[in-house]
Amino acid sequence: MKNFVRTLFFPIALLLIITSYAQAQDARTISDTNIEAVHIEDLSYPALASRFTQGVVVVRVKLDKEGKVVDAAALSGSTLLTRASAQNAKKWRFRPNSESAAIVVYDFRIKGSCVPGHPSSQMIFYPPNFVTITVCGLATEP
Repeated sequence: MKNFVRTLFFPIALLLIITSYAQAQDARTISDTNIEAVHIEDLSYPALASRFTQGVVVVRVKLDKEGKVVDAAALSGSTLLTRASAQNAKKWRFRPNSESAAIVVYDFRIKGSCVPGHPSSQMIFYPPNFVTITVCGLATEP
């Protein structure tokens, strides 16, 4: 019985240690000085959210050795905004860093009125990792 417990205990303990270490790796703070986007992709305000949903979405990306995004996961934000944000972040590219990770912060805002002939959605990038996406509110009559 003791051999069975020992045989079972060590692999389970090892698995728990590895899992805890992996989670701790993901939870590390990433300094802004280690984040440098070398390619970004535009993101339009998600259509379903553009009438009534605003807010901030935080996305953590995992990088390969060349700085390409291999995975992106939204850490917080409205469900109407997180999917588009994570998909967008997967298209970015960063200068490789020691954490093999980066954070991208998206700020979605509904502002003003639509002007005919002007884009209704606009994305502005603020280095190293902050993006604002604005969409106009109601359309104005000509």
